[in-house]
Amino acid sequence: MESNDGKTRYETITLKEPVLIQVEQFYAEQAKSSSSLPAMRLLIVLISGILIVKLRKCLLQIFNHCKDYLMSFWLSVF
Repeated sequence: MESNDGKTRYETITLKEPVLIQVEQFYAEQAKSSSSLPAMRLLIVLISGILIVKLRKCLLQIFNHCKDYLMSFWLSVF
């Protein structure tokens, strides 16, 4: 992903297991919309530190890889 001015480029998205406050923010955002997309985008931003305006330009396949990775923590808990 690259910024509009080309000065910032993200080659990777670094993710890890979310902490409780990040999960709480995810659920709060999810409650605002009928879609979970904005909530997952927020969770990725909170964990990775990538600016949300940059993540919005992320390829869908990459976004889905991030989503699947993060959801694996939910599956291991329940």
